[in-house]
Amino acid sequence: MKITALLLLTLFLGGCTLKPTLESELIGQARPAIAPSEVVLVERLPEKFDRIAVLTAMSPPRLSAADPKLTDELLASLKTQAAEVGANGLILTTLHDETKPVRRTGSLDGNQGFAITENQIQRVAQAVAIYID
Repeated sequence: MKITALLLLTLFLGGCTLKPTLESELIGQARPAIAPSEVVLVERLPEKFDRIAVLTAMSPPRLSAADPKLTDELLASLKTQAAEVGANGLILTTLHDETKPVRRTGSLDGNQGFAITENQIQRVAQAVAIYID
């Protein structure tokens, strides 16, 4: 019974909504910040543009398959990051799921131990923030 309660608690906490982890690396000249709504996802490279930063957004690790809304949340996070460095465009370079096994151990009564191995899934989106002339 205690194992079932612990497993359910782990599943519940694994599914809680948390904010994405964000990383950025400036590779060009930042510009004044703009509104995230002004940032567009570019499908084809424009003729004239400046690269500003490489941006990464990673979802919190989850126990279940990624929610379809997760990609939208990651793209919104990338747009916000891009807007902060004054980029008005994003070139999406990667969008994938990373899976890694996590082993959890514990004891129910101080004597009897248990181990659970579960796969955690993390969605990763990376883009180059650009300024389109």
